[in-house]
Amino acid sequence: MCRQQGNPTQLYLGFQGTNYSTKGLIMAFYSGLYTFDGWCIVTGVTEEIKNPNKNILFSILIAVPLVTCLYLSVNLAYLTMLTIPQMVSESAVAVVFGDLVFGKWKLVISLGVAFSAFGSGLCNVFAASRLSYVAARDGHLVESLSYIHMDKLTPVPAILLQIALTGVFLLAGDMVSLINFSNFLLWIFYGLTMVTVFVLRRTRPEAKRSYKVPLVIPALVMVIALMLAIIPLVTQPPLQYIVALVLIVLGVIVYYPFVYRKLSLPYMDKFTYFVQVLLQVVPTAEPDVL
Repeated sequence: MCRQQGNPTQLYLGFQGTNYSTKGLIMAFYSGLYTFDGWCIVTGVTEEIKNPNKNILFSILIAVPLVTCLYLSVNLAYLTMLTIPQMVSESAVAVVFGDLVFGKWKLVISLGVAFSAFGSGLCNVFAASRLSYVAARDGHLVESLSYIHMDKLTPVPAILLQIALTGVFLLAGDMVSLINFSNFLLWIFYGLTMVTVFVLRRTRPEAKRSYKVPLVIPALVMVIALMLAIIPLVTQPPLQYIVALVLIVLGVIVYYPFVYRKLSLPYMDKFTYFVQVLLQVVPTAEPDVL
């Protein structure tokens, strides 16, 4: 079935010509970490997981090493079949690889990529919509985002919001800049999340927790997040990083009057009623704090 034999000697050339500058390494980390960004999704849907004390730990210990091995295996396959210039110049490396290896069966590669992207999209919409749902339930977003469908019991408004935002981001077109932009924001808030672990361990030491990690792990993530957030700004601050910081400041400005001071815009009750009627959604009781 294989049309062309690989050349394993090319594996030794994988890092040839690598840019080892600080900024180059950080940008490389951004792309790699974006690929593995699903590592945190399971912790965002704790309320919908049976026996989270065990299943969250098992899912992380099984999924992350498995995906890592799969990604490394795929890249090893690419390096044995394609040259470095080929991989750099081609916009769809997997398709070129499939043409060399499988010939007329290269459609298998395209289908695999499509299924993988579809599954990843579903997981991200599932997790992100739950974040919006919980944030709205806690009063940090529009109230209607915390409503669920009368029959299906799913957070329809929050899901539709994520789909709409995804469409807006796709229209931006420049996916590389979008990945760098989102990773910069993500790792700032990943680092802040790790800070809250230390704060809550000190202020609420006896609180019931679904799972508990050694403090060395959040400390390590804090250091990594700090590097990923500061170094790109110091070495060469592109426009998207400045925009990201401006958005964070705008978030703080919006937070103070509408969340902290609990002010409400006119006609919000009518808007909430409209969303309820249109999407057939209702408020839900807040679950017990874990």
